[in-house]
Amino acid sequence: MLKNLLNPNIKKKVKVVLTLAVPTVIENFLITIVGFVDTLFVSKIGLHEVSAVGILLMITGARGELQGMKKGVIELADAIIINKADGDNKQKALMAKVDYDRILHFLRPATEGWVTKGHTCSAYTGEGVEDVWRMIEKFQKVTAASGIFERRRRTQMLSWVQSMVQEYLQTLFMNHPEVIQKKPIIEQDVIEGRISATMAVKSLIEIFEGH
Repeated sequence: MLKNLLNPNIKKKVKVVLTLAVPTVIENFLITIVGFVDTLFVSKIGLHEVSAVGILLMITGARGELQGMKKGVIELADAIIINKADGDNKQKALMAKVDYDRILHFLRPATEGWVTKGHTCSAYTGEGVEDVWRMIEKFQKVTAASGIFERRRRTQMLSWVQSMVQEYLQTLFMNHPEVIQKKPIIEQDVIEGRISATMAVKSLIEIFEGH
């Protein structure tokens, strides 16, 4: 379970695991994120940077429903699953599904050639869970047939290469002895208005390059 996919260290580990697993017999990974709305989508990082299908899991009557609408989460999901559709809550879940489907009708699908829809299920009774999995399998078949699945995988690999190079270079820069020593002084100069941000960046880079 990933509590914060925005954390660079966590993102890096996820990418490494997925990179190693893609060529193996491991076919499916389920990446769950606590605080979906509050952490992952606030900055609108690409959900599909680390996944093949993006699912927004909602709970009927929860505060997250309104947040999802306000922060644009729905636009990035390939499916919306309303959980806890059981007992007295089942009717509310069905009503929430209708509401989401109405909203989705006016939004551009997150994945080309796929129609994002709302679904209900109950983790408690198991009702609807198999339907959700069949929907995921259908998504894989549709996107594989259109070539989108393979293109997404290739784009992910390229994105991972670029981000890991950036992370490596940033680590080198931040761990450079002279940068560590002079960075606080330069930052203080910026705060007090003695130098501009551009000049500060130029100075730090020159220190890193040994000029």
